[in-house]
Amino acid sequence: EIMPSLVGSEMCIRDRTLSSLSVDLTCKPHPAAVRGNAFHGDEIRDRPYILDGLARISTQPFEDIMSDADVFVFDVVNSTIFWEALCTTQPVVYIDLGYTTLLPEIFSLIEKRCVVISANYDGNNIPRIDASELSAAVSGNLEQRDPTAMRELFLGPSLG
Repeated sequence: EIMPSLVGSEMCIRDRTLSSLSVDLTCKPHPAAVRGNAFHGDEIRDRPYILDGLARISTQPFEDIMSDADVFVFDVVNSTIFWEALCTTQPVVYIDLGYTTLLPEIFSLIEKRCVVISANYDGNNIPRIDASELSAAVSGNLEQRDPTAMRELFLGPSLG
């Protein structure tokens, strides 16, 4: 099972690509994207979710379903669940949209822990991902990448 992150509705292009693969796809949107929040109110809750029909949508807390995933796909690093996933033993794919500038030392740790795919932008400033690269990254042939450095970063060397 592949579990990509979604913060709001960005990267539905990514999830359309994932949904076209022969994978069991579950999307875990940010809670505010499905329930509404202080910024958007109830209008989000009252509309069909943007990925309805493309994939199974889970509204359960990430921590309750993360063990179900065979691989995680993220496009956002400024999310608690991204860093939680990096501390698991499951493979992680990070699609770098170029939105977030990270310290080189942190990005190096991410590159060691994740398969990193860089997005390109078309003439309309729409992010494009190489479908074959994404397919290869989630195909189930992912090498095991050691989460120890990430665990040590967050828990300290004695607990990592």
